[in-house]
Amino acid sequence: MGFQGLAALLLCAIAASAQTGTIHNAEPATGTAVIPEQIETITASKLRGHVSFLASDLLEGRDSPSRGLDIAAEYIASQFRALNLEPLGDNGYFQTMNWTLLSAAPTGITLEIDGTPVDPKNFRTTAGGNIDADGEVVALRSGDIAGKIVRLESAERSTIADAIPFVRNAQPKIVLIPDEKDSLSASGVFQSQAIITPDSPVRGAYVYVILTGPAAALVASARTVRFHMPPAIETTARVWNVAGLLRGSDAELSKTAIVASAHYDHEGLRPENTGDKIMNGANDDA
Repeated sequence: MGFQGLAALLLCAIAASAQTGTIHNAEPATGTAVIPEQIETITASKLRGHVSFLASDLLEGRDSPSRGLDIAAEYIASQFRALNLEPLGDNGYFQTMNWTLLSAAPTGITLEIDGTPVDPKNFRTTAGGNIDADGEVVALRSGDIAGKIVRLESAERSTIADAIPFVRNAQPKIVLIPDEKDSLSASGVFQSQAIITPDSPVRGAYVYVILTGPAAALVASARTVRFHMPPAIETTARVWNVAGLLRGSDAELSKTAIVASAHYDHEGLRPENTGDKIMNGANDDA
């Protein structure tokens, strides 16, 4: 699913020279940068070792939540322990969050276009539920689309990027997307599960319906649609940030901090993909 918000955090209280009061790695007047000795310990082989483990098949794409994500969190915490960082979580290095996982019902979703039922194998939806829509199909930018059935012209990246913020504000009932080769699934866009956090916008009040294979061609000429979606399934998802602190040596400057942060979750598994089904995420964000 890839919430892409769980973070590995390193707070570095600024380390300063007790004799001069200058910050390490500050650029002197000569213009020659001072490189701390610690920089020399960062090597390509060490970075490759971390990435190779976090992006390995064992972690199955580090979905949120998943066993692979838990393993990744423990691995990051073990590196913080090795560096003797100060834990900043409620459970050692772990900052615990209890969120909600919203999933579309696995069965009972029906779609008719111009009175003809669409095979469930040829469409999928995003996370949501308890939605009934029956009426005419309108274009995305056709005025007030609140509560209406909307269609997009294509699944092109630019079309999707333009539609998402517009739809979020307009709140239609459903949005039809023609995607014959299901390219959106392969890229991890519009999944059937979503993480709900306390500060998340409302999720599940509308859904995207992605039509694939032969059903994709029906979208362009669709005049009416009837759609039914049972209530969504909600489960508790316990996830963690991993946070550690490296304190500085200067009494005053160490009261301030630099935060280095990166998300460590990714897109998990794609069972519908042909071939490799694991979204390893070596560059995002192992």
